[in-house]
Amino acid sequence: MAKNQITSSMEVYGACFASIINSEAALSGQNVLEVGSGGYWGSWTTTKLARKCRKLTALDPALCEQGAWDNMTFIMGVAEDLPFCSGSFDSAVFTRSFHHIPIASMHKAIDEVVR
Repeated sequence: MAKNQITSSMEVYGACFASIINSEAALSGQNVLEVGSGGYWGSWTTTKLARKCRKLTALDPALCEQGAWDNMTFIMGVAEDLPFCSGSFDSAVFTRSFHHIPIASMHKAIDEVVR
């Protein structure tokens, strides 16, 4: 196998995600909300985002345990009813999660994240 050969779809996704975060998102010094971080602490995308920002709050309805780790805080919740005050974050990202929101609730989820 060639040294730089991609071997799985997750590697393709990871390379694309890293490229977007590294080149377009100016997250340095920002307080970021990650909507749909996954049901466990420290997923690859969550830790990658956390390295780029001042503070990351990871939200997921399937989170096994709430808590904090380094500059990350993990909260159980849903995008349609965020448990935060308006203006709490500088940026927000739906990481592999928006398609899990029921179509009828997608508008509400976006409204919640924008506030």
